[in-house]
Amino acid sequence: MVETVQLVSNYNIRPRARHPAKNRLKQPKCIRIQGVPGTLPRTASITRSGSLRLHVDTADGGVPISCIMTSASTHDSQVAIPLGTLTAGRVESLYDLMDAGYDSIEIWAHSISLGHKPIIDVNPRRSVDMQEALRREKKARRALGLFFPAERRYVVRSGSERINGRLKDEFGGRHVRVRGYDKVLAHLMFGMTVLKASQLMRLIVPPI
Repeated sequence: MVETVQLVSNYNIRPRARHPAKNRLKQPKCIRIQGVPGTLPRTASITRSGSLRLHVDTADGGVPISCIMTSASTHDSQVAIPLGTLTAGRVESLYDLMDAGYDSIEIWAHSISLGHKPIIDVNPRRSVDMQEALRREKKARRALGLFFPAERRYVVRSGSERINGRLKDEFGGRHVRVRGYDKVLAHLMFGMTVLKASQLMRLIVPPI
């Protein structure tokens, strides 16, 4: 079975500004994905200069399973549920690993509904008391040498960042010289196809 690392990497074609939203999971959407309920933003706003963002779902071994491209204004959490549904239709997975940006009741519930074990970092949401409590707990468990299995499993999540880097540095993701959603997506998917083949080969023949 493939153990999925849920939506832990993304790539900005151009830098984007930050605009907080009250509830990003309930923002207006406009991209439809076959087999996935709901839609996602596809067209970037004028202020974002046509920026686009690729969200990638990878499995153990750094093998890309699914990806969705949206406007750069789309927060990662908005893509977690549709991307998770897309991946669940392709592979059988056990875990969903995500950073604190995905700490949401809706995402937890969706992961459990798929029969997965969600391992999501806690987001204190600017709560000073919670931040301090988490810091003290982490310090105490380190002193005792106590580590939960979920913590050890969560370490695997960092592999997705290397996939993000390989896409940009080795497979054409850093320099996109076409315009338009369809052309940019096609450009990135050519690179993603070769990247996936490369990662599968690494599972058979370790890199020298």
